[in-house]
Amino acid sequence: MSHGEGVNGRVYRGGREQLEKALMPDQLVGRVLDMGQLTVKIRKIDIASHPLQEWDQIKASEGQENTMYIIFLVVIMSAIREVVVDRYDMKTAKVLIVDNPFGSTGAHYLWEKIGSILERNNVQIICSGHNIGTEVREFFPVNHILTEERSASGRTRIGIRFEGVGKERDRLERQKREDVRAWLGS
Repeated sequence: MSHGEGVNGRVYRGGREQLEKALMPDQLVGRVLDMGQLTVKIRKIDIASHPLQEWDQIKASEGQENTMYIIFLVVIMSAIREVVVDRYDMKTAKVLIVDNPFGSTGAHYLWEKIGSILERNNVQIICSGHNIGTEVREFFPVNHILTEERSASGRTRIGIRFEGVGKERDRLERQKREDVRAWLGS
C-alpha cells in the first residue's frame, strides 16, 4: 500500500483514491451524524404552503429541489458546527461556496427562502453566476461583476465592476470618495 500525507501531518494509508473517498461530503458528515438514523421531513419550497413531507416523497421542480438541497446543507453545516464548537453562547459564522446556483434556481421566491435560512444560521454564501436577475442579486449585498471592453486596437479587456446593496453600497461609495481624496492628495 502507498502512503500519503494526511490531515495535520498524519500519514494516510491507502492512496489518493482512498483519501479522496474519505474526504467526500457523505463520509465527512457520517463522522459526526449517523445519516441512516435521520428522518428528514421538509416542506416543498413553493409560493403556496405545503405540509411537511418525507424528503424522498417530494415532487418538485429542479429549482425547488436545488433550494431544498441548499437549505438542508446549511442546516447540516450549522448542526455540525454546534457539535464541534459545543458553545451555545457563541454564534459562529459559516461560509458556503457554491458554483452557479442560479440556473434553475433563479426565482425570487426561492432566494427569499434561502436568504432567510442563511441569515438565521449566520452563513455567508459566495458564488459565481451568469446573467443573474436584479431581483435575485438583491439577496447579495456585494456583487463583483465581470465586464468586457474593447480597446481602440480591438483587444478585449476584462474588468470588474463592484455593486453593493444597502449598507454595502454606502460603504463602497465612501470607499470611492476616500480613494479619490487620497489620489488628489487632499
